[in-house]
Amino acid sequence: MRHKVCTMAAMKSGVQSKKENGIIRCVYESVFYQIDFAKLRLKMMEYEKEKVYFLIYTVCISANYEIDMWIL
Repeated sequence: MRHKVCTMAAMKSGVQSKKENGIIRCVYESVFYQIDFAKLRLKMMEYEKEKVYFLIYTVCISANYEIDMWIL
């Protein structure tokens, strides 16, 4: 299992992202994510190219968001 952590600041550099109504839609390493920070939902996304699943969960620490992406 590979573990990655990226902060919002890192995502904004070289990563396409858009935030509206507490939802961030972004592309990170060719994978599309839709993350609802307001409700902190767990999302299961399928990466079409490699056919692996990403479990995305969000953590809010002092208004600084971190996204942990686990490749199962």
